[in-house]
Amino acid sequence: MKRIAHSWICLGLTLTLAACGPGAVMTTPDDAASTTCGTDTRGELYAPGMTQTGKDHLLTVKLLTSTPGPPIKGNNNWVITVTDTTGAPVDGLAIKVIPFMPDHGHGTPILVGVTPMGNGTYDLNPVNLFMAGLWQVSINMTTTDMHVDQSVFSFCIEG
Repeated sequence: MKRIAHSWICLGLTLTLAACGPGAVMTTPDDAASTTCGTDTRGELYAPGMTQTGKDHLLTVKLLTSTPGPPIKGNNNWVITVTDTTGAPVDGLAIKVIPFMPDHGHGTPILVGVTPMGNGTYDLNPVNLFMAGLWQVSINMTTTDMHVDQSVFSFCIEG
């Protein structure tokens, strides 16, 4: 009886190890959606000039460019323009950029630098998306008169 049980255990371990061979991808139901972008529809298709209206509808963010474009795994440089409800560019914003992976529950340890360029344009560098999967990049903006708004861009980053 011990010999039969031992044989089943060995067979199970052999099959498990074979599944973990070169090129095998192990996923769990919780992170399966974040392992490939081919079937993940939650991310936006990147296009220079794409826009996101803020959650409070005070400000609109236009992603002028991503270098490289579309965003990739690793460091990216974004240039954005922020406008108010009339379409006028907004300077003097306090901007905090927060890249976050909702499937994994973490962000990136690298802070995004924000450099005002005038006429409502801001350089965001580096936007560090250090692993494959869905990233939500929140752009939190506070105006000089302390109004707050947030725009979020979502991209699925290939591995």
